Amino acid sequence: MAVIAVQCALQALVAHTVSAQLWWQTDWARGRLRVSHPQAANAQRLPRPGWQSWVPSAATAVLITLALILLALLVVRAGRGWCLLLVAALPLVPTQVAPAVWAPPPVNQLANALLWPAGASAPSTTWAWVDAVITALMVVIPAASLNATPGHRPWTSGQQVLGRLLPAGLAAGLALGCAAAEGWTPDPWQAGWRVLLVVVGALVVTGTLRLGVAVAALAVLPAFAAGGVRWTTGSDGLPTVVTDPLALWMSCAAVAGGVVALAQPALARWLQRARSSRRQMLADDAAFRSAARAAAVAASVVTARSHAAHDGGTAPADPTGSGSGPDDDEFAGVSRRSSHAAPARAGGRHRA
Repeated sequence: MAVIAVQCALQALVAHTVSAQLWWQTDWARGRLRVSHPQAANAQRLPRPGWQSWVPSAATAVLITLALILLALLVVRAGRGWCLLLVAALPLVPTQVAPAVWAPPPVNQLANALLWPAGASAPSTTWAWVDAVITALMVVIPAASLNATPGHRPWTSGQQVLGRLLPAGLAAGLALGCAAAEGWTPDPWQAGWRVLLVVVGALVVTGTLRLGVAVAALAVLPAFAAGGVRWTTGSDGLPTVVTDPLALWMSCAAVAGGVVALAQPALARWLQRARSSRRQMLADDAAFRSAARAAAVAASVVTARSHAAHDGGTAPADPTGSGSGPDDDEFAGVSRRSSHAAPARAGGRHRA
């Protein structure tokens, strides 16, 4: 509560100061115009800015900081400890505010006047980085105090969670590379936020929190932290609430990270079973084909012998080498009788 109170005071001071400074700059320009052209239509003095000009942007900045703090507390409550630094790094993700100029977008919209001073040809990123560092520290302090208390250990280690996210990360990187090759340039701020939120979502869902509580929190907090709902001042000077549909994808990224972390072991087991089943199917098919070939060879031998016995010819040799049949025994007997009779006839002729 003390951190949130400090953030309220800081953002109110920044918003009110910037609003008053803009009013004074405008009034000074109108005063010079009134001196040189008294009858000009835009030379009339404007009223001082009211609460409508600075309270909505300051309240939105506090709401974004509160969402980041709750998200960091959620990570710690899930038993992840100093993984809360991933959430604290979200305000520090820079975007390109000008060619070759990078800075994190300020959480307070009125601070854009400090980023782009009146009459400046290039942005001044000093306040953008200072504001981002202050917001990151305000995110770390409450979660670090909660991390100091003993808690439960998560169900899955951080290394295992990162290992589960690795295949999905490689696939996403390949898709982004193909899209970049076709000429599409991703927004680095949105890409950085989504990568960090995917990891945060996986760590939270695989932690010690209940699954329903974790998913419900991840479906709400990242969208608010990315500015999905803003209370701002419209062009007519009246407070209005605007929504950013792109910020809703931040919650989708966090929930998707949790779903991937939970589903990856089951998917890996299913792929392993499918691969084993395919190997067994190929082995069975090879055995069936081998048995079919052996049966075909045996059938051809039997058919050839039956034809030879029917025609009274000599049976072909057994290609299988399994042994001799009845015809082979008959031919062997004739050969043996011939071999025994030849020496007797030869000896008789010699005696005669």
